[in-house]
Amino acid sequence: MSPSTLDLLTMFKAASRSLKQNKEALNQADDYNHNHGDNMVAIFRVITKAMETKKDVSAADQLEYASQLLRQNPTSGSAVA
Repeated sequence: MSPSTLDLLTMFKAASRSLKQNKEALNQADDYNHNHGDNMVAIFRVITKAMETKKDVSAADQLEYASQLLRQNPTSGSAVA
């Protein structure tokens, strides 16, 4: 990987770790159904697996693949923009 290549896998793994560590606080901050932390951990798990699967393609293609996976299984409103 060249220095100018965006390493999404490393970035999403770091974000995923942070979400896991703060999952309960995120759930508590969710006044509606108290599961935003759970949902975000699950979403970032899917994204990280997508990055691992497509590690040899461009960052744009990795993100497109991750978005396809998330659209195929919309389990929460936490990922809906």
